[in-house]
Amino acid sequence: MLTTHDISHDLSSKGGTMYGQRALVLDDNDSNRALLKFVMQLSSLEIVEASTAKAALALWRPSEFSFAFLDIELPDINGLEVARQVRASDNGIAIVMCSTNDDPRTISTAVEAGCDIFLVKPFQLDTLMNLIKVMNRASLRATTKVLVVDNTARHRWELRPEWRPGTEGNGTGATGLASGSGKQTQP
Repeated sequence: MLTTHDISHDLSSKGGTMYGQRALVLDDNDSNRALLKFVMQLSSLEIVEASTAKAALALWRPSEFSFAFLDIELPDINGLEVARQVRASDNGIAIVMCSTNDDPRTISTAVEAGCDIFLVKPFQLDTLMNLIKVMNRASLRATTKVLVVDNTARHRWELRPEWRPGTEGNGTGATGLASGSGKQTQP
């Protein structure tokens, strides 16, 4: 089981306080949206819901959301394309991709599209609650790695494309520093 302690050092700052209070939730499944809404309301996070990619893109504005929870398999536009569009005009938003598809190619494509966390569905309530408690937009964007959490709460880290060996710009991007810690995080 993924616990708050497992990830809090790398995803939070100042004890896990949330940065911002707004999230965009895109999922065509009513139950998934309801679960995300329930958990976020417990953390005093305001959510804006959409069941289609077109609706989400119409609601989304740069710098208005701290987090975007995006399903990949959607009836109209693929969630990965939504992530690309959002990331292209807002480098500060933390993007959480959600999918039942845990194929390594899908995860890799999501990481390349700019996601900060990849959650495999179905969601585990305790995992989701622990994750949302410690999520910090600025820390998620600053780390050199992307958190991947499967549906049994096991987690691992994927290196962001700009930090992979042999890529141009390696070592010149995010610092990986947790806010106020003065030391590099080692996820």
